[in-house]
Amino acid sequence: AEERSSCAAAEAKLMSTTDCLGNEPAPIPPGPGDAARFFLISGYLYVTDFASWAIKNRPGPRPAGLEEGMPRMPTILELRDAASVVCSESWGNLSAVALDPTRKHGFTPPKKVPHRCFEISYIVALLSSGYGFADDARIFDIVEDIDGLEVEWTLGAFLHGLSTGGHGSATEAQEL
Repeated sequence: AEERSSCAAAEAKLMSTTDCLGNEPAPIPPGPGDAARFFLISGYLYVTDFASWAIKNRPGPRPAGLEEGMPRMPTILELRDAASVVCSESWGNLSAVALDPTRKHGFTPPKKVPHRCFEISYIVALLSSGYGFADDARIFDIVEDIDGLEVEWTLGAFLHGLSTGGHGSATEAQEL
């Protein structure tokens, strides 16, 4: 648990001191109260699904609020709790389940299992310290598809590029 805290603190410090994200909170689109949703796809899906799977497969009690694993729309607080579970689990317990062909996680090949603690901690740091989302905001929707269509980050990048005419932002594109 102490190693996870040290790792999480280092990731948060990196996110809050780097210029690559601009040190500004991510803009939340306007709309009625609970309308804002940010889809977590691809790597976010695989890592958070692993965390949920690990919570369900751990021996002993599960954290309050995560008894059934992670909700589909978790808050950063719930993601942080899930990271604590994944990162505090002994390698013996985690690998016994994760590397068992009959019980392993569907999205996690054996070579990725040791990375999942860092990855879930990185997601927490990126969303909270990097992008500045509120810890209790329930705006993250973990999805594999939207309206029955598979989504990947490359499609998002393509659509963004298309909407901006290949320029940095829609505003910049409109000004050109």
